[in-house]
Amino acid sequence: GSMTVAPIPLDEEARLESLRELRLLDSEPEERFDRITRIAQSLFDVPIVVFSLVDSERVWFKSRVGLDFPELQRGDAFCSHAILSDGIIQVEDAQDDSRFGQSPVVNSSPGVRFYAGCPVRSTDRRRVGVLAIMDTKPRLLDAADLDNLADLAKGIEVEISATRVSTVDELTGMLNLRGFHQFAEKLLKISARSGTPLSLVYVDVLNPKSVSIPGDRELVLKHVADSINQTFRESDVLARIGSARFCALLPENSDHASESSTARLQTAIRAWNMEPDIPFHLDVVASGARFDPANPANLEQLMTRAETAVNAMRAVRQLDWGSGG
Repeated sequence: GSMTVAPIPLDEEARLESLRELRLLDSEPEERFDRITRIAQSLFDVPIVVFSLVDSERVWFKSRVGLDFPELQRGDAFCSHAILSDGIIQVEDAQDDSRFGQSPVVNSSPGVRFYAGCPVRSTDRRRVGVLAIMDTKPRLLDAADLDNLADLAKGIEVEISATRVSTVDELTGMLNLRGFHQFAEKLLKISARSGTPLSLVYVDVLNPKSVSIPGDRELVLKHVADSINQTFRESDVLARIGSARFCALLPENSDHASESSTARLQTAIRAWNMEPDIPFHLDVVASGARFDPANPANLEQLMTRAETAVNAMRAVRQLDWGSGG
């Protein structure tokens, strides 16, 4: 037997037209969506997260964590049920649910038991896809979790309607200041709601003496961006927020996540500086500020705290430089 096939939405024709206009089907993975599915995985502590697009015959995953296939037959996918609903659908235990018991993802690998899916809409408000989290054991989300999932789905809708250029820094491929603001505001809201702390880390690139031509400057920034990408965790949100300033937001933290990230960054930069025949030495100052959900600061306050710390460190370093040290 197969699982119960979801009814076709009443606006199916218009819905498919909106989906095609997005030009997302069968496109390459994009960091702007993968960032959201990774954060969902860490926030809900689930093995599987997908941002799916429901096409006429199939459900295709624009972004996926924890699944090794790119699409499912529409009849086999939970998401084809989720797009029928205005809100989030939850399946506490798929084995006990007549609609899903026969689905291949339930009765063979990966053995899905729990599913929660929030519809994702295009700019004309058609339900084109779903942000879904899945677990291999039964569970239910509480009210705060449901709000958080809905917020992350809204984050995807913002990305769908925005042009990529407006939120991405061309040189490094990281978020730019505007993109970071948009994203960080959401994460702080989620953090305050679910009581999970966050840290913000500021990184300032000090100007290497040996760098005089503008092309070199870009190269320095690219190298620092690479070091940041390698040393921070997958679920951290990274941005270039000024010409020589980077920022990272670290969700789900242990007390020392920001310290260990900045230490790893300094180690990576020291390693670069010890390489033979390098064109320049890198030097950065980095400092963090912690967001406490019990006493939530807004993003501006958090950024100001981190910035003040970095500026103080910078002043000391620049003095050293000036005195030939």
